Amino acid sequence: MIDIKHILDQHGIPNWTEGKNVAPGWINIQCPFCDDSSNHFGFNPKKEYGSCWKCGHHFLDDTFQQLLSITKHEAVKLIEENKTNDLISAYNRRKRIHRNSTLELPKGSGELKKMHKVYLQNRNFDPEKIEKEYHITGTKMLGEYNYRIIIPIFVNGKLVSYQGRDITGKSDTRYKACQPEDEVICHKDIVYNADRVQQRKGIIVEGVTDVWRIGAGAVATFGTSYTNAQIKFIIKILDLAFLLFDPSDPIAQKKAEKLAFTLSGLKIKTELIEISDFSGDDPGSMSDEEAKYLRKNLLNY
Repeated sequence: MIDIKHILDQHGIPNWTEGKNVAPGWINIQCPFCDDSSNHFGFNPKKEYGSCWKCGHHFLDDTFQQLLSITKHEAVKLIEENKTNDLISAYNRRKRIHRNSTLELPKGSGELKKMHKVYLQNRNFDPEKIEKEYHITGTKMLGEYNYRIIIPIFVNGKLVSYQGRDITGKSDTRYKACQPEDEVICHKDIVYNADRVQQRKGIIVEGVTDVWRIGAGAVATFGTSYTNAQIKFIIKILDLAFLLFDPSDPIAQKKAEKLAFTLSGLKIKTELIEISDFSGDDPGSMSDEEAKYLRKNLLNY
């Protein structure tokens, strides 16, 4: 096991072992990856990754790198120094996890039912169009991903991961990520909708529904936080990047500014986009006409 508590205490990171949001045996902190205002990020000492109720799973090396502002090498060393001999290091385990060659969607996934379509219609999406373009499926009452829209994630036409979007409004986890041990590629190492980028030009947004609204050329980082691996992936597919994060969220805007600065330093032409003249509070709530106008004028798609 890894002595997570010792690492957190040693570095003065506030943590909780009981109380609100804390499952038995877990250690919780404020999530370093999203706009968490509570303690939604939990460590299970028996696992090689942590999990945030809001933004999903994160490997320990990534977590400590983000939390402590240290390098990847320093994070891996810290983990190694605080583990017992009966557990494979998080770093090596991570590499082994990524050797999976195939992936299946969650049990019970199938064609969208009325409840899934109503959910999409209430958000001004055309269910048939989204189902066809993004190959989404739906689940019913049984299984770990019950009552969700399952969103496949592809790279070069291959299914590598997925997310499940709650349609009930009752789950604490709106987006439930694929388990790390099941992923072919960690979803936080890539961006969503990369296969539909053309001419190496794209609009970078936060979430999958933002992509659905804008369409071809839009890619998502699965939240406002992004990883070094995602930056490397973006460099492989884009020469020109427009960043469009939630304009009503100051934290999201700071993250977008930081990402734009980083990409521009890596020879990617970047521009921050404002949608204050459009309807809705974020890209996902724009009208289809506004999204089409944005895509045409920015990407010439």
